[in-house]
Amino acid sequence: MSTFSVPVIEYTLEKHPNADVLSIAKIKNTDWQCIVKTSEFQNEPRAIGVYVKTDSIAAKDNPFLAFLEGKKIKTVRLRGVISQGILIPGSKVEQAIGRPLVLDEDLAKELHVRKYEAPVNNVIGCCDAIAAPPDFISYTEIENIKNFPDIFMENEEVFVTEKLHGTNVRYGLIDNVFYIGSHHRALRLENYKNTTGEDVFIKRTAWHNIAEDIKIKEKLQEMQAVLNTNSLIVFGEIFGRGIQDLHYGQTAYTFRLFDIAVDGRYLPPKERYEMANQFMIETVPVLYTGPMNKGILDLRLGKDTISQTHIREGIIIEPTTPRFDISLGRVKLKCVSEDYLLRKNATDFDG
Repeated sequence: MSTFSVPVIEYTLEKHPNADVLSIAKIKNTDWQCIVKTSEFQNEPRAIGVYVKTDSIAAKDNPFLAFLEGKKIKTVRLRGVISQGILIPGSKVEQAIGRPLVLDEDLAKELHVRKYEAPVNNVIGCCDAIAAPPDFISYTEIENIKNFPDIFMENEEVFVTEKLHGTNVRYGLIDNVFYIGSHHRALRLENYKNTTGEDVFIKRTAWHNIAEDIKIKEKLQEMQAVLNTNSLIVFGEIFGRGIQDLHYGQTAYTFRLFDIAVDGRYLPPKERYEMANQFMIETVPVLYTGPMNKGILDLRLGKDTISQTHIREGIIIEPTTPRFDISLGRVKLKCVSEDYLLRKNATDFDG
């Protein structure tokens, strides 16, 4: 499960190959790095700093991040080297807060830094949210592999799929009741009366239209009979022109499944794909199955598989045999393309 923090970390400095006054700060125990001014770090008494990650936002008057003018931190390339995040020297933060820093503590609240929240794309439809049963779970944010670079064992069998840039959707059948949900909301399916007794007609959304187009309720009912379950949810991505800046050559909204939960348990990847194929539900592209190796991370690069017209967003890596890690939870990680993060005119709408 992905959680936001502004941690106190240890780092090492390496000389920037193309700039005498800059260094590359490597965040210990991760694969993250950011570019810093050498002069601000070379006399630090301890190699400890506060790491503010990409997609963080601080107030305009933040003493350390005022230069951002309230804008979110993005991936950038400085003198030819990727920089992701901002590292603040530990001594400066200690002076500001009046106490020593503790390794691994989270300073998000103390430094008034929050995670950027993507806006909702109302172009694809906005519908009233409803209360849903606890079993109609939302899909958790997937952690970046840079946070857990050693999580996969050498030669562990893994399943790698393409990460698509669209909007999250979930369709569920819980105790024989059909539900539609975006990433964060369960959506109304029927017209209703408001508090004054007036009829309110719901607005159709991309999530509703896709459900009808692929007949997902009927397919869930058939799948439920085979699996003999009271709780069944399929998770997927809706993409196409008008969803995000990457449309994969699709003029109409298109759906691809990426996960299935049965009674709250996610199916193993191969079983998931067999089930989807059996009921003719299209899935996100599979890029690799086999033993884990560092070269697999290069699959994040290149063109998308569906249309060969866009930068690939990245990949999702999971063990062929599902497992959990005490520090991570479910082992399923993303690896995002730097070219994708650096693209111009990017959109990142949420649901």
